[in-house]
Amino acid sequence: MSKNKKQRRKAMLDNLAESLYEEPTARLRNESITKIRSEGFIISSDPFFGPNHVMPNGYFVFRERGIVGNSLRGYEAHFTDENGNELITDGPSPIIFSNSESGWSVIVHDYVPGPGPGDFNYSFTDESRAIDEVIKYLKGTHEKFKERQSAHENIQT
Repeated sequence: MSKNKKQRRKAMLDNLAESLYEEPTARLRNESITKIRSEGFIISSDPFFGPNHVMPNGYFVFRERGIVGNSLRGYEAHFTDENGNELITDGPSPIIFSNSESGWSVIVHDYVPGPGPGDFNYSFTDESRAIDEVIKYLKGTHEKFKERQSAHENIQT
């Protein structure tokens, strides 16, 4: 293959790769972060994950042990808030992140390699619906939390 043909081919492949990948840059609006915090949950002002991570601009949302909401007996996970405080949660913590479909994903992936009981990855085109899903998972009646809770109780007995 001639040098010129190789250069044209490389340029074509580079252009194709760029057109197939649109870097997600969306971050949660301040109103969304405020809504989560008003429920007593912990979320950082800035994303935990960067824009090139598999969960681009992803935010962990934690429910600290002792805050009313969904919990698992005997479950304990440690995390650090944005002020450096070491805290404990007694239930899985969802992650919300921008996805390549110009929307939002909410994911709980507690099992490795998974997916396991109660793990999920839901997509939303509307940020407020994704926020409502996070709140519902942490303190409402959520089918995937019930599934996770049932599996956890079976392991505990």
